[in-house]
Amino acid sequence: AGVFGPDLERQLNARGWTCGHFPDSFTYSTLGGWIATRSSGMQSDRYGDIADLTRGLRVVTPTGTLVVRPVPSTSTGPSVREMVLGSEGRLGVITEATIHVRPVPVVRKILGYLFPTWAAGLAAMRDIAASEASPSVTRVSDAPETAFSFAMREAPTALDRVKSKALGAFLGRKGWDPDSMCLSLIGYEGSKRHVAAQRKLTQQIVKQHGGLGIGQSPGRLYDQKKFDTPYIRDFLLDRGAPADVSETSAPWSELRRVYDHVMAAGHGAFRRLDVPGYLMCHLSHSYH
Repeated sequence: AGVFGPDLERQLNARGWTCGHFPDSFTYSTLGGWIATRSSGMQSDRYGDIADLTRGLRVVTPTGTLVVRPVPSTSTGPSVREMVLGSEGRLGVITEATIHVRPVPVVRKILGYLFPTWAAGLAAMRDIAASEASPSVTRVSDAPETAFSFAMREAPTALDRVKSKALGAFLGRKGWDPDSMCLSLIGYEGSKRHVAAQRKLTQQIVKQHGGLGIGQSPGRLYDQKKFDTPYIRDFLLDRGAPADVSETSAPWSELRRVYDHVMAAGHGAFRRLDVPGYLMCHLSHSYH
């Protein structure tokens, strides 16, 4: 249970398997830590959260050792496994865990898409979740986070600048407002045939909501930097800028209302305190 994320994945990959669990803290967190904090990974749409992956447990408690048999399901309850998941170390120290793994996929792609508005992006994610598509990642950023993401990209080459200029001109002709567009990342995993079918199905939904595919470059950049973002906080703190993240869940029908109220409250607080601030948001997981 003390194995760090990269070491666990490296050992599994050597045997043709993957855990599929990649939380933001992946680089410096452990399997036991994931279970104790009931963590969620970037590809939970496909693989599930750590609660879905955990089968058996061994926990050293103040009064003895607790062992949860590694079975996929049970008809008895309450569930001791559920008590340990997310217990934050209150009940004891997790020393061993049996988890579900899957074969390393033959094909893995994360593609970028642009939507004209936040509302269009959310609607597309909702319809993808309700469809027969089964992507590994369904993520859409609001306009402020989209601007942040583009600002964080690697220094563009001359070809990149030409492509960006051409894309900007194309979107301008379509009547898009650059300050309102939202970046989405959608991931696909599996056999070549499965990925091709998933891409076709998802592309149809994206198109229905006015979205536009922009290729693999955003996905490649996301893969390179996905574990870096949490540590930008420390960089900012050293310069007098506190940063933090909060998360919540809500039914599809309430997402817009939750978003609008939280953003209004946040900006209102900045105004009352008379301090500068930057708020951004993304939808990162869709659960049935």
